[in-house]
Amino acid sequence: MKVFLKYRLFGVILLATLLTSACSGNGALVASSWPGMTKNLDTVYLSYGQYVYAINLENGSLKWRFPGEKPDRALSFYAPPALTADGDVIVGGYDHKLYKLNAASGEIIWDFEGAGDRYVAGALVTQVGIFAPNSDGKLYALDQNKAQLWQPFGTNSHLWATPTTDERCECIYLPSMDRHLYVLEAATGTLLWKSPDLGGALVAEPTYDEDGSIYLGTFGSEMLAIKAENGNIIWRKATNGWVWSGVRIVDGKLYFGDLKGTFYILDAATGEMIKQEQLDGAIVGTPAYDGKATVYLGTEAGTLYAYRLDGSRVWMKSISAIQKDNKEIGGKLYAPVIAEEDLILVAPVESAALVLALNGNGETKWIYYPEN
Repeated sequence: MKVFLKYRLFGVILLATLLTSACSGNGALVASSWPGMTKNLDTVYLSYGQYVYAINLENGSLKWRFPGEKPDRALSFYAPPALTADGDVIVGGYDHKLYKLNAASGEIIWDFEGAGDRYVAGALVTQVGIFAPNSDGKLYALDQNKAQLWQPFGTNSHLWATPTTDERCECIYLPSMDRHLYVLEAATGTLLWKSPDLGGALVAEPTYDEDGSIYLGTFGSEMLAIKAENGNIIWRKATNGWVWSGVRIVDGKLYFGDLKGTFYILDAATGEMIKQEQLDGAIVGTPAYDGKATVYLGTEAGTLYAYRLDGSRVWMKSISAIQKDNKEIGGKLYAPVIAEEDLILVAPVESAALVLALNGNGETKWIYYPEN
């Protein structure tokens, strides 16, 4: 099981290549497993391996773990948890089930068994409902009691990216590995428009701005800006490598990375290059912004970088250099970093730790180690 859960990024890219060139046999090929992480005011929720964890944000202590006992071998998690308005946890598993868990206890409220494959992407939760993309190529729309709002919307390939909602049009932006972006009416699942072929598989959550532009990268080694009203391409910018990273928009600038380890800052309106810097490993996770003045991102080499908004580097820190109780933490950073004021959360793979909490200077606040 450990071998299955710890494919290297090279394997992920190889599988993605096969999927984009010969998308047949849903479920035959799967994504690698690295942590999915989200948080609310006092808890970090982590899905990784065979468990979903709820960790105290203040001190790193475990609140609960689902399942409480050692699970069946078929159960493992990759998709990041999502939170409902009342704080419950929505998370999909490799066992083809979507779970709703009680946020206080981790107990199952319900599970949805209608999908045909694994959940790689996290669910989108809105006031309208729960929208869960599945590797079977379909988007499932459920209410809070797991009743289906409308018939699953199907695409021509696997869905590995979390969709985004836009309240201005009450619609959902759904990226697919079939190289198209779909825009659906949230209430009915009606297709509003479909983008042209964007030249590569889409595996990152789309980002949009107030000017009506959608930004997303592709496995065709490009970043694109698309008109939200009709799917027309505004501009496209070549990158050095495939783009798995989502985009962080701050003050009219786009911050993202590619699988060749290049960090980019682009002008959102024009796509003009503001900064391009080669880092020490592939960049998979979407950069995080602390809401003040700093953007953070991690690399496959296990290095956490902090940049000012103008692109100047504040600091860099290898998590291999972090030690606690004479243990070297080690590991690689694939999952997106979470940052908020003086708190940075990272979830490494191939590491002694599951979650590290750092302050804005990169100093360790607490470390959570998995229980046996």
